[in-house]
Amino acid sequence: MKRQQQQQQQVTISAYEMEVIQKSFTSTLRWLEHYIDKSGYSGDWQRQIPEPIKRQDLNDQPSEIKGFMETALLALDGVIEDKPNFLLENFQEQFYSWLDKSGIKADNCPKELVECLINIHKVLTNDGKEFAERVDREADENIAKMTLEERRKNFYRTFTVAQKLMDGAGARQKNLEGKTYKDVETKNQFTGSHEQGKKIFGQIEGQQSTSSFRSNNPQQRTNSEIIQDIRQNPQNWRIDEIITEFSNFGENRQENVLIHRSARLDDYDQRTGKLNFDGNSIYRANRFSTEEQTEINQALNISQQQTQQQQTSYKWSWE
Repeated sequence: MKRQQQQQQQVTISAYEMEVIQKSFTSTLRWLEHYIDKSGYSGDWQRQIPEPIKRQDLNDQPSEIKGFMETALLALDGVIEDKPNFLLENFQEQFYSWLDKSGIKADNCPKELVECLINIHKVLTNDGKEFAERVDREADENIAKMTLEERRKNFYRTFTVAQKLMDGAGARQKNLEGKTYKDVETKNQFTGSHEQGKKIFGQIEGQQSTSSFRSNNPQQRTNSEIIQDIRQNPQNWRIDEIITEFSNFGENRQENVLIHRSARLDDYDQRTGKLNFDGNSIYRANRFSTEEQTEINQALNISQQQTQQQQTSYKWSWE
């Protein structure tokens, strides 16, 4: 019965659906290549998607470009979800072939790029639910931080782009009316070996598993790993003064600390009143050397003048 249902599902995939999936997949890889190019990736790699992204409104910040890549991947997840295995396997092979030809290896793949590759693979294997939920949650948080004027501008820009896409999509859908996926060219567009690419991905995925102890236990991360993450994702970090120990006598201890957005700020030991740092992505200033403190300030765009003159939530005084 299940096999019959899958066969029926295969027949109902239209040519337009297949074309949308292919374009969404290509768009995701195009944004990924743009992210690799702008993130300062140190390894030798090869661009494979024609017509690289050129947009006047981009500031070339890796975190912003990664956000656009995740938006494209979210769109791909929406159109490829619950599609038959033969279609998923087609795009998995294309992804593996792209990876093989890209020159990216497990030993030269930074953590942020590992995350991108694994998220793409999850979407292509119908395992993108957690990724989609995270992106939706972060989008809601970002919208909540916008001013009314920023929301209006973003809505207008999104509406304008969507309208243009809808106009073109309507005409294309009409041209492909009555055709099925068999009428659309779906051959592998990359020249790399999908068998070799699959092996490379397995090694990259294994690298993430090896480092999962440090990711799940933030205090085990090295200072260089923390600083690198701040450089690549400054929007996830802030310096703030918080209570690190409650006192029954009203003299609570406050400290300026480095905080990741995933931190548990209300995780206090009920007996001692102290904030639990173990397994928590909150870091005291004395953990870092003076040079490292300067690097963090620079990565967060905290000037020396701000450090000396202002007492605000983004300041780290290092005292």
